Amino acid sequence: MTRKIGSNKFLNSVKERNKKTLVLLNTNKGIKYIYQENFNNGTFRITKPGNYKLYEDIVFSPNKQYDYKPHPDQLNYPTRGAYVLGFFAVITIEVSGVNLDLNGYSISVSEEFNQHQRFASIIELGNSPFNTKQGPANFGELNKAPQNIVIHNGKIGLSPHHGIRGNNNKSLVIRNITFENFEVAAISLHGCSNVLIENLYISGVNKRVFSLSQYSQCLFIMPFLEKLLKTDENYKFNNKTIREIYDEMILDVKNYKEYVFTNTDYDGFFKNKKLLPDGNVYGILLSTKGVAVGDMMEERTEKSIGNENITINNVIIKDIISQSVQIKGIKNDKRSLEPSYVGKFITGPVGDVLKINKVMDDENKYKGDCLSDAQFILSKRLLEFPDEKYGRVSITKQLIEWAESGSDFDSLDLYMVNDHDSMGHVMKGNHGIFINCGKNINLTNVTIKNVENYGSDDNRFIDNFKEFENSGEILKETVIIRGTRNLGVKARKNEQGITNIIRGYKEMPEGQENPAIGKLFIDDRYVAINNTVVNTPREIGDQVLLKEKGEKIWVIVSRKVENDIKDKEDKSKLSSGICITGSESISGKNIFCKDIVSRYGNSHNILKKNINKDINI
Repeated sequence: MTRKIGSNKFLNSVKERNKKTLVLLNTNKGIKYIYQENFNNGTFRITKPGNYKLYEDIVFSPNKQYDYKPHPDQLNYPTRGAYVLGFFAVITIEVSGVNLDLNGYSISVSEEFNQHQRFASIIELGNSPFNTKQGPANFGELNKAPQNIVIHNGKIGLSPHHGIRGNNNKSLVIRNITFENFEVAAISLHGCSNVLIENLYISGVNKRVFSLSQYSQCLFIMPFLEKLLKTDENYKFNNKTIREIYDEMILDVKNYKEYVFTNTDYDGFFKNKKLLPDGNVYGILLSTKGVAVGDMMEERTEKSIGNENITINNVIIKDIISQSVQIKGIKNDKRSLEPSYVGKFITGPVGDVLKINKVMDDENKYKGDCLSDAQFILSKRLLEFPDEKYGRVSITKQLIEWAESGSDFDSLDLYMVNDHDSMGHVMKGNHGIFINCGKNINLTNVTIKNVENYGSDDNRFIDNFKEFENSGEILKETVIIRGTRNLGVKARKNEQGITNIIRGYKEMPEGQENPAIGKLFIDDRYVAINNTVVNTPREIGDQVLLKEKGEKIWVIVSRKVENDIKDKEDKSKLSSGICITGSESISGKNIFCKDIVSRYGNSHNILKKNINKDINI
């Protein structure tokens, strides 16, 4: 039988033979090919210099039998060190002099891995994701940063964190790559210098993020709960045993995974209804040495290390979009945060901030959830048995007593800190390119489109009333102490006939302050009181009268965004095409920014913050 030259089967056979011939020739030239099978048991670690080339598309999904984590017997992946939180990268480049040719293929993680390991990049330029003694856990020693690295010609796909991430690298080239479906940044470089980034298409964040941050925090906290279970499964916090707390968490994780993988109904603790990342996101992040978790750098000084001599050329960035969920953390005093990973925040074992505003009822008593119960019980255990190890838990005895006694949080002398994410990072907004304390950075032919930030405030009850928020408005919640003039404001119809609009403040008896000043604004529209929707003046009055004078009344209003002047300035809600802060000698030409949007905050095509010198864009 004569084979048809044009048949797909025959052509594929010819291509495969040619491909194998080419591989043989290249192998003889010293090129090391990378196959899917090289990832079956974990990260592909490049520890010898040379030329590396992908043979095929790579989908990272190792160790399914161990929940996609390293097994303790895999000594190549030290779980008391760099792999303490699991596989942090698909490929690590740990040595200088590496040329990684993606060869037209793609690298991504599987959805299964993505749901089991929420902290990972596709390519990490080092043996550890953090500098020594940095990060939310003990990641061991970061070896000398590799230099003279080229990564080029392919696609970098689905990742729970970054596409490419590096610390302190020099002489780095990233060229001819498409990035997609990341959740933090396509490229994140810290302390790097002599870098060329060119011919990139960064096509945006993952818009199918099924979970909020508390899901990954529960995954990371479960090994600590299992440790306590083996020690004393009857140990209690707030009349719940460790067994009950653990089983509740396991059940919610199980229900969540069934929702993701089998499309079953789920409306639980982990569900991300907007399907967008819940932190700030970036196309390209460039910062000095160290974690970029603090505030925007004020000024470049002699102590600034790296982030210099960088060229960005022929780059398209689009769809840098997130919902930027703020978290109110707590600390023990009013001193400014230290420049460490979590500063003075009160956290669980892996830097997971205690979301204090989310675990209280309307009387400021502890109501808890499976994550906060876990954080509390580990902290309580550590205080009673200090020789046992439970990561970096730091919840105080005072807080534990508050939670277990059912008392009012306001009775504690504790200070809440806003504008941070669930890991205590200072939120800095969404940016196509973020240059933090850079020097000698040149941008040419850069297009940035659709940077969008839908971040709002950290609220306790507002999620139940989002349907009442109109376009151009933001829901705000506050507590008013009922006074002699009740809430202290007058409400009536506006010009459009809409009722329940605050039109003025009531006069107060001499010597008394109006409780609404600074909390309720003129033109605010009542939405709910005491967590009950109010539509008429009578309903407002009925809800107010449910409380005695001197008692707290929770009020939710819808406010015009332009009136929300103070909170609109929050950096967490910021959007920019390019943000330059504390930098010097930054130049650019042929820069195009379009559709830079913040729903509740400020937006800029080009934003210059703090002390900059010689900026020409």
